[in-house]
Amino acid sequence: MDYIPTAKMNVLKGLDSDGVPRWKPLSAHDLRTLLDPGVEDGFLSGLFPGCGFYGPLVGRADPVDMRCALKVLATTLELHVMLYGCDALIELDPDNWNLPTLRRVREVEKIASARLREMRAVVSERASLSIELGSGYDERFNDEDSIPQCHILHADIPLQPVYRRWLEQRVAVYNAVASAMRSSRSLFLHMHNQTRLIETDGLPRLEIDVYGTQTLNEGWGLWLDEYEATIEDGVLVSSLELVAGLRHLADILATLHLSTAIPIVDKGMFGRFGAEDSLTDLWLKCYDYDSGSDYVIGSCEVCGRLYVGTHKRKRGHDACMNKQRVARSRSRKFAKLIESGMSAAEASRIAGISSAKALAILEGDGFDPAGVSFAEG
Repeated sequence: MDYIPTAKMNVLKGLDSDGVPRWKPLSAHDLRTLLDPGVEDGFLSGLFPGCGFYGPLVGRADPVDMRCALKVLATTLELHVMLYGCDALIELDPDNWNLPTLRRVREVEKIASARLREMRAVVSERASLSIELGSGYDERFNDEDSIPQCHILHADIPLQPVYRRWLEQRVAVYNAVASAMRSSRSLFLHMHNQTRLIETDGLPRLEIDVYGTQTLNEGWGLWLDEYEATIEDGVLVSSLELVAGLRHLADILATLHLSTAIPIVDKGMFGRFGAEDSLTDLWLKCYDYDSGSDYVIGSCEVCGRLYVGTHKRKRGHDACMNKQRVARSRSRKFAKLIESGMSAAEASRIAGISSAKALAILEGDGFDPAGVSFAEG
C-alpha cells in the first residue's frame, strides 16, 4: 500500500493576461506572512477569496475572522516549538531511576520554571488566548479514596462568529471521538481535558480545562517523594505539571483543527486529505510533515522561537519569526524616514538596518518605493 500525502494547498495569486485566476501552491514566504501578527487585510482577502478559507458549508470570512484563526495557529505552533525542548523534563522513565536522576529533581523544576516564563511571554505577545493556573489538587476532584487529580490550567480563546461556526463541528467530533482515543502520559500524570464552546454577552469563546490524574505505577513513588519536597507550600500547580499541561493544551488545539482530516483508504491507498476549506489544509501543511512540503518549521537556535524556512538542512535564525518581525519593523521605520526626506545613510543609522536589507524586505512585503532611491549617501 502507498501513502497519498496531503494535496498541495493552492491560493489565489492574481490573474493572468486573459483575466483567468492563477491558483498556485502556498509558499514558505506566504506561510511566514500568514503567521505574522501584522498580516495585512489585503493579503488575506487576496489569497482566500469567497468562502474558501472556512469552506462553503460555513460561509464567507472577512480578514478579522481569518486573523483570529491564524493567531490560534501561530500560538499553537510556537507553543509546540518552545515545548519541544521540555520533552526531556517530562518524559522520565520510572523503571530506570538512579541517584543522579533524583539529585536533579530540584534543578529540573528550576529549568521548567525558566522555560515557563518564556512561554508566558509568547502567549501574552500573541494575545490569541489567555491561560490561568488551575485550582490544583482541589478537594472537589479528590475524594478520600480517589486517585489524585490536578486541575492544571484553564484556557480561554475569544472567537469571531464565522470561526466559531467552523469550530462547532470539530469540537463535537473531538469530544465524541478523539478525546476517547488518547490517554497521553507526561511525567507522573495521565492527561485529559474538558473542551467546550460557550457564549458570554453575545461573544463566543472556546474554553479548555486541562487535568492530570496521577499514575499508580510504583516506580514513581521514590521520585514523587523527592519531587514533592521541592514544591513550596501554597503552590497549587508545580512548574513541571504546568509544562505537561501546556503541551497537552497545544496538542488539543492542533487535534481540534485537524479532526476533519480523517485518514481514509482511497483506491487501495492510505490517504490523509484535508476538508473543503483552506484552514484545515493550512494546519495540515504545518503538522503533516509527510506531505513532501518544500519548507521546514522549527525552533530558532538563537532565541528558541518559531521559524519557517525553505532549507531543511540549514539552521533557522535567518527565518526566525522573532527576527523577521524586528527586521520588518525596522525596514518600515527606514521607509518612513526616507519618505520624510532623510538621506538613506542617516535613515539606515536611525532605523538600525542596512539600506539593502530594508529594500529587500519592503519589496518582499509588496512595498512600492515609488521612485525613491535607497542608495547609500
